[in-house]
Amino acid sequence: RDCTQACFLAPACAMEVAQAMAARNAGEGAAPSTPKCQPRSDQALKGARSLTPERPSPPRKRSRLGVAPSLVGLTGTIGAGKGACAEYLVGRGFEHHQLREELADLVRKRGLEATRANMLEVANELRRKHGPAALVARLCEEAQRRGGRHLIDSVRTPGEAEVLQAVGGTLLSIDAPKKIRYDRICRRRSLTDNLSFDQFCKDEEREMRSDDPCKPSLREVMGMADAQIKNGGGLHDLHAQLEEVVGRPELVCIVGPHGTGKTVLLTKVAKALRANAVIFDLCEELARGLLAEMGLRQQDFIEFNNRVVDFQFRLMDGYERAHAAQKGRALLSDRCAFDQLAYLDWQVGRGRLGREVLEVAWQRADVLRLRELYASAHFVLMTPEEGLCGNDGTRMLSSLQEQWDLHAAFVRVWERAGLTFERFSALHSDPSEIVRIFSP
Repeated sequence: RDCTQACFLAPACAMEVAQAMAARNAGEGAAPSTPKCQPRSDQALKGARSLTPERPSPPRKRSRLGVAPSLVGLTGTIGAGKGACAEYLVGRGFEHHQLREELADLVRKRGLEATRANMLEVANELRRKHGPAALVARLCEEAQRRGGRHLIDSVRTPGEAEVLQAVGGTLLSIDAPKKIRYDRICRRRSLTDNLSFDQFCKDEEREMRSDDPCKPSLREVMGMADAQIKNGGGLHDLHAQLEEVVGRPELVCIVGPHGTGKTVLLTKVAKALRANAVIFDLCEELARGLLAEMGLRQQDFIEFNNRVVDFQFRLMDGYERAHAAQKGRALLSDRCAFDQLAYLDWQVGRGRLGREVLEVAWQRADVLRLRELYASAHFVLMTPEEGLCGNDGTRMLSSLQEQWDLHAAFVRVWERAGLTFERFSALHSDPSEIVRIFSP
């Protein structure tokens, strides 16, 4: 079933892969073990890799885990949780292509009920007519043409799996204990899932193995998967396994003293991300709303009284809640929970705050918990610049030196927390460096 040999002149074209496989299965020209380079046309050769005629084709390159895939296919047993996986991946910016829904529409157009048996019959008919990989090949080709991130649900034949992987897609196999899966489909109560446990077992066994390349052979397809997802636990465990494949959602926090250009930079980066069609959430600065809510004035910050300390504690809690609520999507944030510790550290250095208050703040922060929250975060620490320093109406910095003193407090806090950061200048650094974190 090595489809690479069948399409060695144009390995990136999913439809050609499917057509070559269909021809071979029909006995209309199997690919030789030692392929001859016979150019078909200039267009066909465009972008083709160089091959030596005397050597056999190299093995197909499968998707490498650790590199965030742009094309993912799902396979797995009935009720394993492919829908839950799809829901998470859609939240991560994948466009969802559901073969099940397309087949259901075709079945209904024939005046039949959209039962599992009827959908299987129509799918098998289409595969026999257009090739065992035709259903998935069309979606793969469309995904390549449109770009972006795509999810195909679900891959059911070895031919479909080969086509997906031949174009660089990552195949995920989803499974769970049989009793758990049956309980799940009973709760779904869809038309295709209205069956007894005995019928459930029979249906599954019928789809697990077939010698007919046009019929589902899930056991073989699941064995071809690039990653195995075990979905017998809760959503947290499922999402953690998926993150091992597609990567954790990016979190970028722009931190540092006020008056260094954080908000302006945040606006520029957000605009560039939207222009690149990157799906992300934006956490804007929480301080301004809280300042108004608490009625704090500039004199409070000059004195750095207990109300200001409480303000810092409440901000710390607010950022932790906002960032912990990140639901599988990229997040760009103006500040983070550690910023407030830097402000308290700075006031200790100025003699306006006792060190015991700072230590209470560190205990309250629960550094181990925050380090886990920010384990994969990217921190951009803004550097002070002449001309940006000033009075924001509440939190006055009277000189550039004060900004650098506060900047040093940020460095101390990040070092104590065991976190890394990258320095960034609002005047001299390129915002595209941050954009590339989300969209390499």
